Amino acid sequence: MQHADFFMPMDTVRAVVEDVRQSDGVVSAVTREHILRSDICTRYRLSAVGENWKIIGIDRECIMCRGSGQSNGARCQHCDGEGWHEPKRDAV
Repeated sequence: MQHADFFMPMDTVRAVVEDVRQSDGVVSAVTREHILRSDICTRYRLSAVGENWKIIGIDRECIMCRGSGQSNGARCQHCDGEGWHEPKRDAV
């Protein structure tokens, strides 16, 4: 019972849009979700396709540097100093 919260379904998670930016025809929207005891930041990259938007990339905040791009006083190896990484890149 001590670790039951890790195996039980999560309560409703509400994502909060923290930042929206536009650059070179691409819009980036950053959301923050509180799950269990931590926050997870996700960056959605969108491109206009006609009258609609198409998601062209989804990145997560780097877990090693927490989005700073720096780890142990040097460029973060996990995200290559960007502060974000594509989760599918880790699976390859």
